[in-house]
Amino acid sequence: FYVRYRCAADEHGNVLSEMWRARLARAGVGVWHYPVHETLRIGSGTVVKVDPTVCEWLHHGGTLVSERNLRILQASNERDPGDPLVVANIGIELLGLGRPADAVEAFRDFLALPDGVPEIRARISRQLCTALQKLGAIAAAKQAGLAALGENPLSADAYLTLAECAHSEGELQRAYDCAKRALELGKPDTMLPVNPSEYVLHPKAIMASSCYALGDVERAAQLADEVLEASRSMLSRI
Repeated sequence: FYVRYRCAADEHGNVLSEMWRARLARAGVGVWHYPVHETLRIGSGTVVKVDPTVCEWLHHGGTLVSERNLRILQASNERDPGDPLVVANIGIELLGLGRPADAVEAFRDFLALPDGVPEIRARISRQLCTALQKLGAIAAAKQAGLAALGENPLSADAYLTLAECAHSEGELQRAYDCAKRALELGKPDTMLPVNPSEYVLHPKAIMASSCYALGDVERAAQLADEVLEASRSMLSRI
């Protein structure tokens, strides 16, 4: 049974990262892989996702990224180079530790690997774009977003990246359109960590800002109210 695992929250209780994780398995079924961020690989049997209204897991304690995790992942990659999840997680750790330039290198190494799982490639493409934007490389982030969209035309992650880049470049109508499409596509159904607000609050905030700059103050105010209401709704579920 896979249960929704809420990995991190801000000081107000808003969820910043959640994912599906195996939390109940029949003895003898499956094998655990990886020294950190362990994954249960099931050779046979049935996998079921538990409705979050029935049960969910809350992570308590420190951050999920750490220098310790990074060292373990890098050592694992040195022993057995090229495992996609290890390379992806190295980039995630680096980004979380405030090292976006190193994270960009790791994410590009991952995307250069053959036979990547599409959902993982979409999430890592998004992480790459985030790292590039932190470095101020908006044009490179835009190119990465377009490449991700070319791989998956229904990627909310790619549309979010393009919305952010367009907003930074002052292309406000394009920013609005891309953010609206990301909102329509919604949070991806993935086993990887996602920030739920990134697919509700974030696109609406971009849309509100774009509308205001384009002179549609009424629509901007409506969207801003929806962002505030969605924030309250998310907080009430914690």
